[in-house]
Amino acid sequence: MPILYKFCWFLPFICLATAHCKKETVKLTTESLTVRINREPDILNPVLSNSAVASAIQNLLFLPLMDFDPYTQEIKPVLTSGPTTILHQGNNTGYKIKLREEARWDDGSPVTVDDVVFSLKAILNPFVPTNGKRGVIYPIDSIETFSNPTELIFWTDDNYFLDEQSFTNNFILQESRFDSSFQLKKLSWSALKALNTEDTASLVSRIAQAFALQFTNPALGREGLSGCGPYRIEQWVSNQYLKLKRKEPWWGLSVTDSIVNFSAYPAEITYRIIAEEANAINALKEGLLDLVATDINPANFKAMREDSTLIRKVNFITGPPIRFVYLSLNNRSPLLLQAETRRALAQLMDLDQLQKNLFQGFAQRITAPFQPAKIYYDHDLPLIPFDIEKAKANLSLAGWMDTNHNGTLDKKINNRITELQLRLMVTPGGLGQQIAIHLQEQSLKAGIRIEIIPKPIHLLLESVRNHDFEIAALSDSQYPGPDDPYSYWHTESYTSDGQNFTGFGSPQTDSIIDQIRHSEPGERRTSLYKSLQKEIYDQQAAVFLFAPQNLIALSKKWNGRAASVRPGYFVNDFKPVGQ
Repeated sequence: MPILYKFCWFLPFICLATAHCKKETVKLTTESLTVRINREPDILNPVLSNSAVASAIQNLLFLPLMDFDPYTQEIKPVLTSGPTTILHQGNNTGYKIKLREEARWDDGSPVTVDDVVFSLKAILNPFVPTNGKRGVIYPIDSIETFSNPTELIFWTDDNYFLDEQSFTNNFILQESRFDSSFQLKKLSWSALKALNTEDTASLVSRIAQAFALQFTNPALGREGLSGCGPYRIEQWVSNQYLKLKRKEPWWGLSVTDSIVNFSAYPAEITYRIIAEEANAINALKEGLLDLVATDINPANFKAMREDSTLIRKVNFITGPPIRFVYLSLNNRSPLLLQAETRRALAQLMDLDQLQKNLFQGFAQRITAPFQPAKIYYDHDLPLIPFDIEKAKANLSLAGWMDTNHNGTLDKKINNRITELQLRLMVTPGGLGQQIAIHLQEQSLKAGIRIEIIPKPIHLLLESVRNHDFEIAALSDSQYPGPDDPYSYWHTESYTSDGQNFTGFGSPQTDSIIDQIRHSEPGERRTSLYKSLQKEIYDQQAAVFLFAPQNLIALSKKWNGRAASVRPGYFVNDFKPVGQ
């Protein structure tokens, strides 16, 4: 579950454990588990991939230095032998780690600090398309190594509140396998950090480019992939299935720590690619699948729980939310420039009705871009009620009137009469489109015309990154650790490659975010989070909708439980019934 971006949304932070819990000895079985995924992973090289499907599978192939327990939210050692030791030298902070001496690659060689340094250099290389991961480790100023190949120190003067997690929560790759000519070993950390893609001619640049060319070889992201985790790729048939097989022997089976990374109960795990949920449900009913999860349509989940055939074969599990859904509003669009217009859109949504009928009660209403379970979520912000008359009043305050009596509100913008016609972008089908239809119907009653534009997710994200939209139906996953609001809510992130899609922000809110990022846990940080939420709420920067529950349908042949991080379950921890 490594952090993919320094600025991602995170789940509640709990400090490092000072002692390891013990797990039961893994009993090897011959049982195979079959899991439905709705699309093929893009690539399984964890430095290059950019999909949630790939991330779930990478957890079984690779290991990070440290990771968050998906059930307790404690950060625990994985490839390290214990917690990080924090050092201070003047303005610099050091994070010292010691690797497990028993950790091994598939060829029997030990995992060393050379592999750690290589893995982070691969991310730091600006010619490697890491999809933003470079920002996670960029604050590292230097990496100090010793004669002992299991010890190193990350040094930084960044004083960022997520530095420790950012530096230690990345998958580690085997240097000799991914860089057989040891090209990155020729480049110092400082040289790579100073390098940018505009420099294409220097010696450092040529070496970095040569490495990037061979590192992005598709074979290193498919069947040729190998890590130090419990499973290996057995077979990959494009658009049909991906089969993983447990390594036997595997060094981690003897580790007694309780963290889920060292579980490996199923002998084989087959991911079957089934795009349509109805087909997946039929396969589950016929015994061709053991697990259907990740964003199940709540109506389908409810129907499955009432299906007499499925009840005999399947357990239905509800877990804590792992994401929230919202409508992103382009605050800098001339049509949505006034907060009153944006508030009117929120008042035109009957969220209580959607919660009951669309989400079947398997969701909680929210008012802020954080999970309600977090200690700094502001529960004092009132839910915005459905009220068409108040919406009309707010639209009037914003200067919207129907001057030409055609049923659509309008006003003069840049000396031109402009009608209140908004584009709402959604991914085709699913709950987002149904939410869009609801808003479209209610908005007509207040004089707003909404055009629903279905787009594949990659095209939708391209539009919102370029700020070419008025409304977009989106969702965000939550990851362990405290939330860093910088990427979504700081004005510096309002760029074509940033994630401040809304254009929200002011010097005041930027200052609040900067203080959050450099504050210690406690009442002051909580107060800062709540101040930011109040500003976002008052400006109606977005319409926050729901935190849906994690819905899982699991064959009664297996014992499993829901987790509070994406994808909401960890199949390597599923045990055959009776074990």
